Amino acid sequence: FHGVEAEHFTTDFLINCGIEFVQDATNDNVPFLLVISVPDPHGPNENRPEYRDMFDHLFFQYPEPAQRNMKYDPPTPGFNFLSKETVLVLGVDAWADQYEHGRFWQTHMRQYYGMVKCIDDNVGKLMKSLQELGIDDDTLQGSIDGTWQVEQ
Repeated sequence: FHGVEAEHFTTDFLINCGIEFVQDATNDNVPFLLVISVPDPHGPNENRPEYRDMFDHLFFQYPEPAQRNMKYDPPTPGFNFLSKETVLVLGVDAWADQYEHGRFWQTHMRQYYGMVKCIDDNVGKLMKSLQELGIDDDTLQGSIDGTWQVEQ
């Protein structure tokens, strides 16, 4: 995988295929429908180095609403995977502080935001290709965000 990330990373691959499809349809003067379902941002949180390391300088706080929701008994669905032995209802603040400063949370969030930036860059590349083909004003564009797992 190393050395071919730009050609084989899923987000890039799907957008590049979409651009090629639109170019072919435009060149053949046929109407088209293109739906691209990008699986990111989603585990396993893999990304190319430029996106993976882009947010290393930032510290990501654990969201206060997520911390508050953990205090419910039982916790809200996003947090009911934690056992009461792991996080006592009265010990949520201490647990969240430790979790927030831990390597997993910081790495996860840096990679997550790197994936979002990669998607953003690729959507920009797709939009630019529509402009270059002269069809951006005649093309209906939209998006759906299914990132329900973000707790804020």
